[in-house]
Amino acid sequence: MAQESNNVEFMEESSFQYDEFILNLLINEPDSPLLIAEKATLENEIISKINTYLNKAETRIEGFNIISNIISTFSKDILTKYSLLWITKITQVLESAHTNDDELMLTCQVLGNLLKLCKKIPEVQKEISLHHVKQLVSVITQIDPTEKGSFIFYPLVILLYYYKEPTEKFQTLINDFIFRCIDSEDENLVQASANCFSVLNRAIKKSFKIPSSYSSYNCWTYHEKLLCNSLHCIINNLFSNVLDFDDEDTDNSLKLPDLPEDNIFEFYFSLEQRFKNLSIYLSTMLRGCGGENSVDSDDILRLLCRGLAITPVVLRQNDLLKNQFLVIIIPKLHIQLFHILERLIEGFSCHLIPAAKEILNLHVQSLKWINDYGEKHTTIHGIKPFLNLKICVYKSLSLWLNTLGRKSGIEMISHHIFPIIFKDITPEKCQVSLTVKNNESSKKNSKKSHSTYFEKNPTTSSDEKSITNTDLCINALCVLKDMFYNTGLLLSPSFYEKSHKMIVSLLYDVYLENEEGNPYKTNAKCRLNLIQALKGILMNPHPHVPTPRTYAVQLFNFAIKDEEICIQEEARIGLAELEKIIHPSAPTLDLVSKNLASLSFNNDNSLGTEFNLESSESMAITDNNYE
Repeated sequence: MAQESNNVEFMEESSFQYDEFILNLLINEPDSPLLIAEKATLENEIISKINTYLNKAETRIEGFNIISNIISTFSKDILTKYSLLWITKITQVLESAHTNDDELMLTCQVLGNLLKLCKKIPEVQKEISLHHVKQLVSVITQIDPTEKGSFIFYPLVILLYYYKEPTEKFQTLINDFIFRCIDSEDENLVQASANCFSVLNRAIKKSFKIPSSYSSYNCWTYHEKLLCNSLHCIINNLFSNVLDFDDEDTDNSLKLPDLPEDNIFEFYFSLEQRFKNLSIYLSTMLRGCGGENSVDSDDILRLLCRGLAITPVVLRQNDLLKNQFLVIIIPKLHIQLFHILERLIEGFSCHLIPAAKEILNLHVQSLKWINDYGEKHTTIHGIKPFLNLKICVYKSLSLWLNTLGRKSGIEMISHHIFPIIFKDITPEKCQVSLTVKNNESSKKNSKKSHSTYFEKNPTTSSDEKSITNTDLCINALCVLKDMFYNTGLLLSPSFYEKSHKMIVSLLYDVYLENEEGNPYKTNAKCRLNLIQALKGILMNPHPHVPTPRTYAVQLFNFAIKDEEICIQEEARIGLAELEKIIHPSAPTLDLVSKNLASLSFNNDNSLGTEFNLESSESMAITDNNYE
């Protein structure tokens, strides 16, 4: 590559060839060798070409495109010399009314990346803080994000995060800009504005003055409280006339634009959308920002308990059109509330242990009313209603288990949720029961055909349509598996026994029966989770309940022949782990060193042969010990 600078000069006449050459050289061929002198020459040619493009309005975007692709290769000297010039050119593009969406997105990306890199150069950072922040904030906030898109928030977030002192002076302007998106249906736009809202509260934490009535709060928790109060306001607007519940103090909430009430149904849908968006704002704050996070968990739990206590069962007491309409909205509100709970668990984990019982009761409460409601209702597709909400509850419960492990307290509610899980993972048309013979004691009996232990349930019909939803089945199995891995001995023996029978019978049904419509046969993820649930039982046994090792060996051998590779691998690992359990490896016998004290000497100084060993009968290991 000795002639790179000559190639650049040769391609000056064709911008297309030049751009292709630059992208190939610096992006696709980063390991291509260059002499030091050639590198300096090439960099100068590139910078010269960029500046030539930026000086002309019609080619400015081409210049930004080159910067965007090679900005990570710029040295400190190049950024010190040219970054302020490029930021000035970017500002001109942002101010232009003729900039299209693609050009605006590229410009915002380049601006954000430049601002981030310039933060590491003190002299440039100081210049940006003094002379550019005010103009950039003013220009950005004049653009309508609902028309242009979420990318407009990127440079604003960078300014708030890396240049918070000069940027926080414009918090009112930025706050108004953020809440333009509060009723948007574009989830990406809402998430971008929520990120900006969180970073803004991080930037103003030192200068923000907490109202005297909230003296126990800090800037972060105070704005979480405002979001909670705003969500309480929406609950009041939706359900105040159809439910009797305690009012929350919502005087201090976010100042949001009023929604039109001309059409009652449009008004309710608008409230639902705002509830969803505010939930995204609160969830984003619960994640924390820049390693900083705090919360008043009582405020969050009060919101969750109040919102999740509103169910369609309560609303059905009055046969009103409004109630019927609210039944459609309630599950969507509950899903958002469980998303908030998930972010709370992720952000504060072990700090929530004192509230474990309350959090678990929220899951049980939701699973029960969804299950009861589904017994009397169906959907147009012939399946149980509110499956998406039920899946959301299972995901939240699984997150709680994996986050807190043995401290989760799941054993307190296991007897409540097991019947629900059992129903959700068992296809109605292929229910089977497992009967284990207690008089099985010999090795000969243990080798009998396992098919004699399974009986078809006479109450089910082979023509009945299976109504088990595969996504619901997968998430219910995940909860069951996580209970074994994260709780273990804290679960009751009866829970283990029922789980053994259920999982083993379902797996035998998968690999020995030919029934059509079984979700485990058609969905590999269902089968994989079922295999993993069986492994969870084997790897975390209860001392008072025999594990189904004999069945597991045969089932893993069946699964090795499964058409899915992931299931084959899981089964091979299961067999290897089971082998270590049934035949554990022991240390090599070292009789001389370990039993020297047990040796006895005769009078003629000859070594005796009396060892303090247990009888061979007591040390014998047979297969019956593992049945």
